Amino acid sequence: MSALSRRAARVAAVLLCAGVLAGCAAPASESGSAAATPEPTAEPAASTALDPNRRSPVDPEYLTQLSLAATRAANYWQAELDDSAFRYLTANVGMSGVVDPNDDTDAAEYLNCLDTNANTNYREQVDNGEAYLVKVSFYVVYAPEANYLGPQYSDGTNSIYVLVPADDAKPCEVLSGWRGDATSPAIPETSDEAAALKLNEWQHTMLVHQCRALAAAGITDFTSPADWTDEQTAYYLAARGQDYGLTDATGYPGKDRQTANMLLTIDFTTEDDWSSNARFFALDWPGFGGTAPALPDTPAYTWAYARDGESITATGSVDGTPAVQYTFAIYPGTDLKFDARTVCTGGRSLTA
Repeated sequence: MSALSRRAARVAAVLLCAGVLAGCAAPASESGSAAATPEPTAEPAASTALDPNRRSPVDPEYLTQLSLAATRAANYWQAELDDSAFRYLTANVGMSGVVDPNDDTDAAEYLNCLDTNANTNYREQVDNGEAYLVKVSFYVVYAPEANYLGPQYSDGTNSIYVLVPADDAKPCEVLSGWRGDATSPAIPETSDEAAALKLNEWQHTMLVHQCRALAAAGITDFTSPADWTDEQTAYYLAARGQDYGLTDATGYPGKDRQTANMLLTIDFTTEDDWSSNARFFALDWPGFGGTAPALPDTPAYTWAYARDGESITATGSVDGTPAVQYTFAIYPGTDLKFDARTVCTGGRSLTA
């Protein structure tokens, strides 16, 4: 139970006790005669004392405000995670609650540290009732692409501190980095789609992403990336790089030999050394420039997947008509199987 909850319980107990005592009448004497009327005494006033460590009475209205602040923080952080969905397999906010910086060492540390910035006064806002500090807990499993880049934060259960202004017209702010609360690596639950193909969630996610990138790049007939033109290769690296969070601003893979080799090694081989420098691109490869090309206009596909033994066929249809088909082998992965994936073995157009 939090300090705030304990205080609320104490106040509630005092008020409840006062109400019960006030409702008890003195019993009549056994002889039936009225007892001597005592001198009137002043009724004790109901407790209105404020908790000295809070800025408001612990009353239903105040507790409602705390609940609303916690909900706002949770919704805000879920939206932030959803906007960065390409990095994660699942990202779900769980519990959240207003914290008292006086009772939370970490919260006080963040507020005091940030207050060293002359442009902020977070601690003053919280102490004056202008804002609430909320601890938000959330569960994350990284998308498989993030595992190859080395996630900055832990997967599993994490938490952050969010500043929630009392004025709901003002935006929330994240005041801390992720705090890893998990004690063991998170493993994603298997979706119905993955289970139907007898894949784990890492493999199924890679399959979906690989098909999307190939289609977005307009690539159809091939047996390996060696069959592609330079333009098609540049398109694929731009499209697939989005799943890794690699864009013009963060390092478009078409300009970096090692990253370009990594992406193609992961998607088109069963090799573990995806950082190999010269598997697909020579050491003197000049790259495709520093800016990702605009992807060609391609139709919107719906996908159907079928497994036959140790291979998978993905058929993309447009308006119900099959248009393109890609085939994949299945790589089981090593260690915790974070590198389990599907490996593309070719593609073909289904239109004349």
